[in-house]
Amino acid sequence: MSFNSAHYLRFHVGLDWLIKPIPLRFFLRTVVEVDTVSAFCYNGDMKTCKHCSKEFAAKGKKLFCTVACQQKNWAILRNKSGKHTKDSRDAGILIRSIKPTDRQKGIILGAMMGDSSITQRENGTCRLRLCCGEKQKDYLEWKKNELKEFIVQKEAIRSVGSAFGTTTVGFSYDTVIHPFFQELFPKFYVRYGGKKRRTFDMNILNQLTPLSVLIWFLDDGCYYFNKKKSDHSLYLSTCRYSLSEIQMMKKWFWHTWHIESVIYYDKTHDTNYLHFRRVSQFQFNNLFLKPFKEIIPSCMYYKFPNF
Repeated sequence: MSFNSAHYLRFHVGLDWLIKPIPLRFFLRTVVEVDTVSAFCYNGDMKTCKHCSKEFAAKGKKLFCTVACQQKNWAILRNKSGKHTKDSRDAGILIRSIKPTDRQKGIILGAMMGDSSITQRENGTCRLRLCCGEKQKDYLEWKKNELKEFIVQKEAIRSVGSAFGTTTVGFSYDTVIHPFFQELFPKFYVRYGGKKRRTFDMNILNQLTPLSVLIWFLDDGCYYFNKKKSDHSLYLSTCRYSLSEIQMMKKWFWHTWHIESVIYYDKTHDTNYLHFRRVSQFQFNNLFLKPFKEIIPSCMYYKFPNF
């Protein structure tokens, strides 16, 4: 049985006859094995899978023989020019089907209360951005490792900016687009005066775990020692939130963890901070530091003077 390059089949539609070309591979699928058809129809070359070393027929930049092999090799899903290959796009679809674990959700929520952010595209899809300063890069790599299922970047993006008259260097990782971040976006952002502003509610605070609070403090917390009074205390930088939201934080820390805090007003920068006095510091260490002492990167030890 032989065919020309295109065959024609008549379809009767009402009183008209419609002529449609039928490709050769349409007929071959019924008589030839699938692997042979794939190699014949698409002119594919025999390649070796980057994961299992199995040979398979494919054309273009396909790197893996199966979806399972794609999922296990996020790190090599970009070509030398940095552009996504077909495998990386397929991998993104697979990642979006993965649900974060409870531990990962806790890390994400803590990071969102701190320095991380969610960026929304015009089509409504969202991704998470993790960022830090140059001295905290090891801490950023620790976050990336905890959320490695959702990050396909090989290396952090370096950026240079300025703050308070000095040059600053930062690094960041972007996750893939994921429905979980799309669900979080309206919970952390609100439109105010034509611009989006960071926010939260009591429901978000009640979902925070000890690990979440630790991540929050490592992002936005600081240690202060008063030489005159020989007193040391902890602060949470809350300048992005409104006074009513900071008051909500204060109540939550007391009712949930029995940690006492006060709201401190900084006249110089016209912002409010959440201040934890010396007694509260020991509670912080016992609740949020000691359980995770082994996993905190050494570059963040300065956050806890009694580490």
